Amino acid sequence: MRLPVPLSVRWALAAAALLAAAGCASTSASPARLIGPLEGACLAEVTAFAEETLKRKVTLTGTDFSTASEVVLNKVAPRDAQGRLLDGAVRGAPVAETLRLSRSGTQCRITHAESGAARELRACRCMNTP
Repeated sequence: MRLPVPLSVRWALAAAALLAAAGCASTSASPARLIGPLEGACLAEVTAFAEETLKRKVTLTGTDFSTASEVVLNKVAPRDAQGRLLDGAVRGAPVAETLRLSRSGTQCRITHAESGAARELRACRCMNTP
C-alpha cells in the first residue's frame, strides 16, 4: 500500500531537483592567470579582443596576466615633442579600462569589466589564481 505524498513535499522535491540540475549544468568562472608568458597566438588573441572592444590600439607585454587575473589599461593621451596634448578634447585623468581573465572548467575567458564583453581564449592556457 502506497501512501499519498503531500503537495508541499512534492513542490519541495521538485525545487530541490531543479536546483541540483542547475548546479551541475553550470560551473562558475574563477579568476585565473596565464600558464607561461603572454606570447604568440595567445598574445594575438588577447590583443585582438582588447582592440576590438576598446576601439583603439592596445600594447600588451609578456608579463600581463602572468601573475594576476586583471590588467588595467590606461589611455595615453598623444603629445607632441614639447609634451603638449595633440588632442585638445582630452582633459583630466586618463581613462582606465580593466580586462579580467577567468577559467571555467578548462576554458580560459577574457572579459572587459566595464562593458561585460567577453570571449573564450582558445590559444591561451590558464590556471586558477591562488
